[in-house]
Amino acid sequence: MIRTQKKSFTSAAANSQHCEKDDKNCHLIAKQSAVIAKYESELTKYHSILADSTCSVCNINGTNPCFNGGTCRVLDKYSYVCECPDTYSGKYCEHHLVCGPPGTDCPASALCTVFNHNKVCSCPMGYTGDPRYGCNVKIARGCIRGDPHYSTFDGSYYTYMGTCPYTITQTYDGSFNLTGYNTFRGHSNSISYLTSFELFTKNTNFEITSDLKLYVNGIRHFFPHYYPSLFNPIVKITKWFDHVKIHDYSTGAVIDYKSFQLCVSVPQSNLFFGTGKTGGVLGDIDGTCTDDFRLQNGTVFNIPCNQGSSADAAIFADSWVTNPNYNNCVLGKIIQNNTNCDTSDAQLQCSSIRDAISGTGPFAQCQVLTTDVIQQYFEDCVFDVCQGYDHCDVLDGFATSCLEQLPFTTIDAWRDLTNCPWACPQFSTYSLQTPICQNTCADPNYSNSTSCHDGYQEGSNTHWMNGNCTVYNQCTDGKLTTQPVVCSVNGECDRIDGEPTCQCLPGYTGDGYACNDINECSDPTVCNANIGHGVCVNTPGSFYCTCIDPWGGNDCSMYQPKRHCADWYVYNGAHTNGIYNISIGPQQILTSVYCDMESSGGGWTLAAHGNASAGKTYEQYTNGFGVPENQDVWLGLENLHLMTNQTQTSLRVVIERCRVNNVPDTTRECTYPTFSVLPSNIGYPVYIPELCSNGNETIFDGFDGWIRWPRNETGPIFTTFDRDSTPYNCSAEYKNTGWWYYDKQAGLCGAANLNGLRQACNDNFLPQGYLTWHYDPVEDARMYLRPFNYPNYDTNAH
Repeated sequence: MIRTQKKSFTSAAANSQHCEKDDKNCHLIAKQSAVIAKYESELTKYHSILADSTCSVCNINGTNPCFNGGTCRVLDKYSYVCECPDTYSGKYCEHHLVCGPPGTDCPASALCTVFNHNKVCSCPMGYTGDPRYGCNVKIARGCIRGDPHYSTFDGSYYTYMGTCPYTITQTYDGSFNLTGYNTFRGHSNSISYLTSFELFTKNTNFEITSDLKLYVNGIRHFFPHYYPSLFNPIVKITKWFDHVKIHDYSTGAVIDYKSFQLCVSVPQSNLFFGTGKTGGVLGDIDGTCTDDFRLQNGTVFNIPCNQGSSADAAIFADSWVTNPNYNNCVLGKIIQNNTNCDTSDAQLQCSSIRDAISGTGPFAQCQVLTTDVIQQYFEDCVFDVCQGYDHCDVLDGFATSCLEQLPFTTIDAWRDLTNCPWACPQFSTYSLQTPICQNTCADPNYSNSTSCHDGYQEGSNTHWMNGNCTVYNQCTDGKLTTQPVVCSVNGECDRIDGEPTCQCLPGYTGDGYACNDINECSDPTVCNANIGHGVCVNTPGSFYCTCIDPWGGNDCSMYQPKRHCADWYVYNGAHTNGIYNISIGPQQILTSVYCDMESSGGGWTLAAHGNASAGKTYEQYTNGFGVPENQDVWLGLENLHLMTNQTQTSLRVVIERCRVNNVPDTTRECTYPTFSVLPSNIGYPVYIPELCSNGNETIFDGFDGWIRWPRNETGPIFTTFDRDSTPYNCSAEYKNTGWWYYDKQAGLCGAANLNGLRQACNDNFLPQGYLTWHYDPVEDARMYLRPFNYPNYDTNAH
């Protein structure tokens, strides 16, 4: 193959008249430039020879550059592209794609299929989830088909002709409700079919009308629609051809609607699964069909699961009517079916469905749907054809249902074998795997699709959209022509039924040519503003949430307080030691602190450590001082008071002991389960009702390294050199450091001062006046705070 990419080379040597005599680098570059210029000249000559010849880049030397049955397509005189068979990929179709054993290309719970030169993961029938990560959620599926036939979540079948609005399915907590509307077919007063429906979820009503228009809370919107926004979709609604699909991510429900056929798939979660958890004409979900015919008042008809068009089925469905006075509607029990159809002809037209039971005919691969399901589809088809339905429309419904439950099933030939042709434009062919399985402006990522639908596909190089969908290219009389498409600045070009159509961008509404901003903030539930979690701020085409502490996240639904290091660890996912900003007390005092996130379960706020404690006034000890980055800090008496009184708080003490009597240096620790600093008006005294324990520091009955006062009483007040009322001038004794000195025992100022100055330990060191614990000199000490019952300390989170 001739390489046709041409590259220009320039250099100082190439552009100058000469090089200096001793400039070896310049001479080398000049020589290389001359060689390149020669190659470029020869390449131009060969291009000219090739252009004048009858040769093609697809048959140079008489060989096809594409391997494994690939077809070479000429793009221009000097370039080509290989169109590979479905199971091959690569520039030359050199890679053979084969799905490996389960769990290799896709998760073990998903299916792998080679489609359109990619390995595609999809969920098996009866399960849902993201197939790229796992299909572990079992689903239940109920459907309404034809004129209309109902199959419940647990497998009951019946026919119902009423035209009053009725509950298709609902949860009894009222958070999810799907309502259907039937209309008489043509001039018939006995045959109806589903023409529109409404979904209520997340306190919002979504309506799909009979002409496939979308209304949200009564306001017209356009497809695709993301609620409340593209960046945070709770509900996603898409449309291609006559197919509408709704994903309710908040409940996991999926609603498919096409050609008067509606199917609802829901996860078997606590919201939906269980006797009586759901109600409506599709019954509840508990794995048994015998209790499906449950009236709205709770009464259960004890009748067989397969009811056909029985009077009992009509009474059951009528009980779920929501408005019997709607638009002169008729209840199901009033309608009589007086058809005199010759079923032999109808059975012949529907026989291709029944053939699937034996694994034959155009729908042979649908055999896994089970005999009972296929037989019910066959009987429904016979009934519908008897009522005047076109058998092709009924077969199309079966093909769609089969493909939805068995993605990538190969049944494309069914239209040819049943005399049901699809009218495709020139230069295109019918396929059950379009449009969402091919690249279009509507979906440029077909390889991510896990299901397909019928339509037509244009042949190679016959149409495409350019990058921003402003130019449309198509085949006209075998020639490529272009046509400009101008959409709103707040819109984009999409392909609907194969034609370019302007659609408003997410966050805007209109006809695609004039698009107005949607005020998402008109919904009080956005940003959880209705419950005081945040404030919604509308922006052109979108919105954002300003969350009110302690709420955070994109929609202010995440509880994210930052009152201390424990909050950072538990509710904000911070697990690394370092500096964090916390908001202390009702006043939300913003304070930088050092957090120990790696010791003893993490979440510890450093309250005291370092050698900056001498000579500080009472006011300085009240406000706090030090450098958290250096772990040299005193958190402050007022902060300690606020923090230890907003929730029960534990104090962890870490002691680095000096060597004593040939006993080596050791680091030991213990924890006071309850530690609090009382208010300033009584001198910030401490209250510590229990001994320091749960560590490796030795504990003796009745005392520990600090407490020498009765534990059921308030401890000593805080003393500094400028506010020292102790009889022994304890602050001065301890180099003017502040502490809770206890001066009512022979120990004079108490057994400990963890704010004392740090000194290097040595054999001649005297304990008086320096860092002490248990009357002993210690080399270093740290004090950490964390809520008691960590990490389950905050009931607000639940």
